[in-house]
Amino acid sequence: MRQLPLPDVLKEHVANLRQEIALTDADGRVVAYLFAPDQREAFYDMAAELADSADPAEARRQIAASPFGSTANVLAEMRSQMARSRGA
Repeated sequence: MRQLPLPDVLKEHVANLRQEIALTDADGRVVAYLFAPDQREAFYDMAAELADSADPAEARRQIAASPFGSTANVLAEMRSQMARSRGA
């Protein structure tokens, strides 16, 4: 993993991180997200469980049978929810 030293001026903004933070460029485009360490570990644990137990063909079938129908639709819904949570 690469590391990026955090300037002192930003430290108070990420101290005691409780929910994700979107890092944006000057135009407002998201370039990265910050997650609390315990959230990151939980994501890795969930992904490992899914990857270890899922047959790829069955996983594709489950996604296709879900209300979303595709990974692209899942991502679109996640982006929509994030926009709503930001008040967009």
